[in-house]
Amino acid sequence: MFKQRKSVKDVEEGNELRPKFNHEGLIPVVTTDFVTNKLLMHAYMNEEALKLTITKREAYYYSRTRKCLWHKGSTSG
Repeated sequence: MFKQRKSVKDVEEGNELRPKFNHEGLIPVVTTDFVTNKLLMHAYMNEEALKLTITKREAYYYSRTRKCLWHKGSTSG
């Protein structure tokens, strides 16, 4: 789904999402309230979580302690 970054131009001028995952395959994410813009949480996503979030239009995260995906509300508050 995500193409690999090849140049700064790809990122700055391209029309495709090219996230930069860290050495663990994760990116930090910040979740905010749509109406109030209030910060709700900071978490991480791996490629699978980001794909699910985009396709299902619901937030999926990657738990670094449990080493698995989680869907906010399904397995936690």
